Amino acid sequence: MFENIINNKIIFFYPSHDLGGAQTLFLRCIKMLHSNNIDVGYVDFNDGTLRKELIGTGVDFFDFSSAPFVFDFKVTLVTSFNYMNFSPLFFSGEVVFLFWVVSPLNMPVVNLSKKLNVDLNAKKYIKNRYLGFYNLDLSLSQKSVYFMDRLCFEVYGKEALSYDPFLPLYIDFKNKNLTYKFTAKSYNFAWVGRIDLSIKFNCVVFLVEKFIEYKQIFPNSFVNLTILATGAGVAKIRDICERSEFSKDIRFVEGVPYGDFHEFLSNNFDLVFAHGTTCLESASISIPTICLDGDERVFRSNYKFKWIFDRDDYDVGRTFFDENFSSRGVTFSEIVDSMEYRRGYLSKSSFLVIKGQYNSNFIIRKMVRAIELSDVNIINIKFNGITLLIDYIVHFRLIIKAPILFLKGFIKGIFK
Repeated sequence: MFENIINNKIIFFYPSHDLGGAQTLFLRCIKMLHSNNIDVGYVDFNDGTLRKELIGTGVDFFDFSSAPFVFDFKVTLVTSFNYMNFSPLFFSGEVVFLFWVVSPLNMPVVNLSKKLNVDLNAKKYIKNRYLGFYNLDLSLSQKSVYFMDRLCFEVYGKEALSYDPFLPLYIDFKNKNLTYKFTAKSYNFAWVGRIDLSIKFNCVVFLVEKFIEYKQIFPNSFVNLTILATGAGVAKIRDICERSEFSKDIRFVEGVPYGDFHEFLSNNFDLVFAHGTTCLESASISIPTICLDGDERVFRSNYKFKWIFDRDDYDVGRTFFDENFSSRGVTFSEIVDSMEYRRGYLSKSSFLVIKGQYNSNFIIRKMVRAIELSDVNIINIKFNGITLLIDYIVHFRLIIKAPILFLKGFIKGIFK
């Protein structure tokens, strides 16, 4: 359908050994484009995440160990925004870029700020010297930056852009035959998603506190909570729950394989709490879904839960919000009441968010349009010593695999 529209070969760049939201997003998009007869490939480690999932599919594989890549044909390179500044190290030739902001921490200088607990972005010298901000402004003007959700846009986007900058997560509906199962005598609620030691940790702490408060008022209620999660924060959450008088009503589950993930949700839970793109996974199989907003601090006392269908378009959780936003929504008790009287409505409304904003036909058209518009090239990307230092620290695991290549790029940047 689109093979005669896109003239460039599409190559995704996200070398990784981990499986997270970005890897899942890129895998789905590669498979979707390939199934529509679009010439697509990817760069990964020989034993990387994308490679393992795409072996035997017919999608072209470019081994990262063979970098740098020199293309004598037209290529649109799709990559996460955090790889913007050192992309010229790995690619040359007829390459244009599409930078996809898939996280509020995608700017390496902001990422490093979090690691060091220092607001580097507020340091005027570093901000002025870190030419990634130049690259951002230029790439926005060249219609080459796209945002997965509203939070990413609020952090890095600009109003009055000359193009539609939203390119949301593509949700795979291969599990569309799964049906939401109503349990008769109990409500099985769940937190689903990785738990870090920052934003998501505080989300789960808040949820557990509200669950315990509810059980203290209604000790005989048939409401249970499952923590389906991995990550550095799980042990601390487990400790908090085990100290509660209602620990028997809270269970922990880890390690559900991705291939079994949706069926497991469908078979076990009546409602899902999550932050970020995980909200879309549960809503895609019609499970009523609450989308939590993260905070690096302890949650505001007046914070209320928000149904995914009561949020703005492409809003799957915020980390910056005011008291007015915090106070809008529903309490835990109101959620339980709604599950008793409005479960069908909650299920349908959650699913319609996915059908309307994240269905495959809609997303592939947006992606094709973004690929057509993206126009920033190798020559446009500026590179200097400050960029080198910050990106090297943030992307150490990736860049250390090609130190000679990185040194060549640095020398090239000095004499440009």
